[in-house]
Amino acid sequence: MSKSFAVFTSDKSGGSSGGLSAHIERKKLDQTTGQFVPFSPDSVIHPERTKLNREFILKPGDSRSAAIARRIKEANVSGKIRANAVHSLQFVATSDHEKMAELERTGKLDEWVQDVIDFCKEQFGAENVVSAVLHMDETTPHLHITVVPIVSGPTRRKSKPKLDENGKVIPTRRYKRKDGNRLCAKEVNSRANMIKWQDEFAAKMAKYGMVRGIPGSGQKHTDPSVWNAALGIIGMDNRSKKFRAKVNEMQRDHKDEIARLQDEHSKELKDQESRHAAEVKGLTDTIAKQQRHIDAEPKRQAAAVNSVKQDLKEVNDKLANANGTITALKDRIGQQNKQLSQAQTDVRTATKRADDAEKEVKQLQDAVAVGRGYLSALARVLYRLSEVIQKAVSALIARVGNMDRAYRNSFTPGQANAVNEGLNEIPTDRKTAADLLWELAKPGMRGQEPAWIEDAHRSLNELAADEHLVNIDASQQIHM
Repeated sequence: MSKSFAVFTSDKSGGSSGGLSAHIERKKLDQTTGQFVPFSPDSVIHPERTKLNREFILKPGDSRSAAIARRIKEANVSGKIRANAVHSLQFVATSDHEKMAELERTGKLDEWVQDVIDFCKEQFGAENVVSAVLHMDETTPHLHITVVPIVSGPTRRKSKPKLDENGKVIPTRRYKRKDGNRLCAKEVNSRANMIKWQDEFAAKMAKYGMVRGIPGSGQKHTDPSVWNAALGIIGMDNRSKKFRAKVNEMQRDHKDEIARLQDEHSKELKDQESRHAAEVKGLTDTIAKQQRHIDAEPKRQAAAVNSVKQDLKEVNDKLANANGTITALKDRIGQQNKQLSQAQTDVRTATKRADDAEKEVKQLQDAVAVGRGYLSALARVLYRLSEVIQKAVSALIARVGNMDRAYRNSFTPGQANAVNEGLNEIPTDRKTAADLLWELAKPGMRGQEPAWIEDAHRSLNELAADEHLVNIDASQQIHM
């Protein structure tokens, strides 16, 4: 029985790992639309099984390139990252076709995948393993693992001493080595590490019946495209043999039919040659057109430069005009500042006059208050002496009780007439007379609802505000 080897190979990629990601994810960027579209590499021989491919680490919607960049940022890599630095290492884990088919058939494939991922996390650090994709649509199932080569500690770079013409060592300047995280694929993917990985990976895969490859055998991992091309050639050779046998049989049994098919095939070849010639001519014309476009580009660029120069001259002219305008505005602002200073002086004078006027108004208000006091005293005297004012006060007190009667929101005609006569009786303006009547009526409203009292006060003010009711029948005017 042949042995099944535990295969664990490595590759490296640059900054974006775009080409390798297209192979792994079965997607590529459409340059026309800017969107990722389905893509089948030449190595895919079972496209119906592409739906069985799985990603075990990346979350849905996340990309491998973004995960690599995110890990480098999180690691806080010290120093500047070179433009040609290797941002990720790509490892492929698998075995021979029969062993991988056996794992799939016995339901151990997922367990194998998890063991491979655990092995990589142990070797490279769990946070540095950013993706693991299982491919089921190629000749043999295999797992792609993406690792960001982050290492810690000082650099281990060694260099040979430089000698002068006399063979003496030329002193070199020594720089202080920096500690911290570094991006170094060469150190991670060293020969010593690769030998160590092969030993430890084989030990971890032993439970699946896999063994380590022969150390120092010189065997190289065949690129999938080369391997599948070889398989295609072998298949074509086998199909060619079968086809020749079939042709010989047909030549024996169907000579006429073969002749007809040959004629049709010859005609089809001629048609294809014609179509090919037309396509070649179309491509040639397109290339010529593009060349003419390229030849004309310097002229267009020169015209664009001249246009920019003209625009720049116009901008400079406008800037000069704007500077003149700014100078004129500064002069106007100076004049306006003088006017503003004069206006502030006038405002201060007016403010002083207003303060004096306010004092005079205060004095007048005090005099009015004294006058209102006199009027209030006069109203009380009139109340004791005037039967009309007594009736008006009684009508106001009765108005408060109207809330439960037919005239809920207004005076009755009689009440309105009595209150209006009381307003006309007091020798002052109707508003002041209304205030005096209300003061006289308030003691008689104790115990009533505040809302009813407020409604009666509102009705009194509305009645006092109607100047047409002076010396006339109020009930007739209100209820006309």
